[in-house]
Amino acid sequence: VPPVHGQAPTVSSIEVTGKLNRVAESLIRSTVGLSEGVELSQENVQEAVRSLENLNVFEDIQIWAEEDEAGGVKLIVVVEEYPALEGIRFKGHTEIKDKEMKAAIGLAEGQVITPRDITRGRQTILDLYKEKGYLRATVTGKLFDAENEGEVFLQYDIDEGKKVKIARIDIHNNTAFDDGKINKQMETKENRWWRKGEFKAETFQ
Repeated sequence: VPPVHGQAPTVSSIEVTGKLNRVAESLIRSTVGLSEGVELSQENVQEAVRSLENLNVFEDIQIWAEEDEAGGVKLIVVVEEYPALEGIRFKGHTEIKDKEMKAAIGLAEGQVITPRDITRGRQTILDLYKEKGYLRATVTGKLFDAENEGEVFLQYDIDEGKKVKIARIDIHNNTAFDDGKINKQMETKENRWWRKGEFKAETFQ
């Protein structure tokens, strides 16, 4: 923000504009923390942007300053909200139920959905599959526009892959016990025709 007539500019008014669906204008104004009569500086504008970012509901934030006829500055806050979640869908899965994945992800319909939420949900689903022995599973999260403006569906496309099985268990550097005795103590077992020998991360640990 450049100085006005060699002095620090003073805020004469604040205008809030942009795509607002759920966030109240009053919340934006209070979060910005600037009011009429306050001297404007690069530092307090940067702090205003950081405060708005910390709300974690805006996809884009811009603050502009326009000098008015009286020598003051009109502050224009332009924001664009992240979309709201209309629903969650899953495709390509058979081993884990929708209800289980939804509960683990913890996203609620109507809340703002951010790229971080999508990534966190993807990792949560992968962790569920790892616990069941599907170490080769892949998950991709996508957003699709819903009927209402500003709302989206989140869809996770899942390729479960094949379940990992234990081919062989080798025990090294063991001199205290018979290898077979150690094997008997382990819940992780080799794959045989009479047992599945599935790899489960929690059991392995």
